[in-house]
Amino acid sequence: MQLLGRLDEDKEDAEDRMGVFNSLNLVENIVSIDPAAADTVFTATGLPKYLLTRMQRRGFDSNKQYASELLAILLQTSKAGRLQLATPAAADASDGDSGGSSGRGGLAVLLRCSAAFRRRDPRDKDEEEFLENVFDCVCCCLLEAEGRAAFVAEEGVELMIILLR
Repeated sequence: MQLLGRLDEDKEDAEDRMGVFNSLNLVENIVSIDPAAADTVFTATGLPKYLLTRMQRRGFDSNKQYASELLAILLQTSKAGRLQLATPAAADASDGDSGGSSGRGGLAVLLRCSAAFRRRDPRDKDEEEFLENVFDCVCCCLLEAEGRAAFVAEEGVELMIILLR
């Protein structure tokens, strides 16, 4: 999983894109067989940071959508993951090119992903599913008290009101 960041998905050939897709698929299958593995993914790998970074990437493709789907699956089964995303250290490395403030948590990254749809609706069914997965991730984080506190601190309530308009 540490090598996912080294793969160049922008190359003409689809080998690296398929490598990312297959790696994410492998993790999804492992978690479907053993849901306790989701805690291990959050505590012993850099995958959650990679997924958050991948979700912030400009443009839209199937791996961005799959990253959001996998994160939602992991958060549904991992309390440790929900707590990790509510803390500021969860997204430090993923704030690089998106203009975010350093030290913000994974929940802030999720809110930033949904904020992209403040002024426009999703263009197609894939973007719509991406947004649904982001909302699923946010809802999972809100199951924990720390997540609710981070949501309020990151002005998530105000963003949701804007998105509903």
